[in-house]
Amino acid sequence: MGKGDREDIRELFMDFVDRVLALQGDSPIKKVSINCVGVDSVRVDAWIRNVMLRGVSELVLLIVLDVQSIGKKFWVPPKCFESKKLVKLEIGYGVDIGWLDGSFFLLMLKTLVLRLVQLSADKFKILLHDLPALEELAMGYVTWSEDDAVVSDANTFSVDTPSLTYFSYSDLLLKTTL
Repeated sequence: MGKGDREDIRELFMDFVDRVLALQGDSPIKKVSINCVGVDSVRVDAWIRNVMLRGVSELVLLIVLDVQSIGKKFWVPPKCFESKKLVKLEIGYGVDIGWLDGSFFLLMLKTLVLRLVQLSADKFKILLHDLPALEELAMGYVTWSEDDAVVSDANTFSVDTPSLTYFSYSDLLLKTTL
């Protein structure tokens, strides 16, 4: 299959998703997973806005916009994260959440999964503060964006969320020899 064929298939897929969402009107949606490669960011943004307006309770976002430039991330506008019904959110590789600035309005969010994302410690604190109902937090392979970040005690990690009952953190440790 040539590159042109793949582009046609991606376009057909995006048209299909557009039609499905349009045909459903404003009927409620419970769970949505957007896990795709090489799609149009404007259309993905519209899909997310659509399902958020329809009261989605579980949302998974794993989006790679361009397979040729893996570093290019899908930037999710903050407006997409204003919901009184979202209870589970998974954000993974390809999605940029570096803009976090306290504009989350997810009062009912109970589960947050962050995998292969880049965060700053300051914005992470803001994020946690904006999620008062958070019960489960799973983080994997998070890149901390501060250039001057220093871990003085790798055995200590503090998370101040009173309702948290489950926490998982996975990462790779690099062993160096001097």
